[in-house]
Amino acid sequence: MGWSRGVLVADRKYHDYFYGVAPEFARPGRAAYRAPGGYSGAQFIAALSRRFDPVWAAGFVKYDVLNRAAFEASPLVERRNNFSAGIAVTWVFARSATLVQHND
Repeated sequence: MGWSRGVLVADRKYHDYFYGVAPEFARPGRAAYRAPGGYSGAQFIAALSRRFDPVWAAGFVKYDVLNRAAFEASPLVERRNNFSAGIAVTWVFARSATLVQHND
C-alpha cells in the first residue's frame, strides 16, 4: 500500500501543447489562448497491490485539482478537478529457474 501527493509545475511549451489554442483553431466559444508556464495543479494518489502466486493484483485512486493552475483560463479546461481509479490483474506465466531471495 502506498500514497503520494504532490504539486505539479511545467513550462510554457508543455502547457501550451495541452491547453493552448492557436489563432487558426479559434472558433466561437473557443477563443485563441496561449498558456503560460508555472503551477499545474496538485494530485493525490493512493495505491494498493498484492501478489497471490501466480497472480498480481493492484488498484489505485487519484484526485487531481487544477484550481489556480497557470492554464486555468484556457477554453479547453472544462473541469477544475478530476477523480479517477483503476485496477490491474497480471498472471505470471513463467519463472526463472534461479530466484533471488527477497524479504517482503
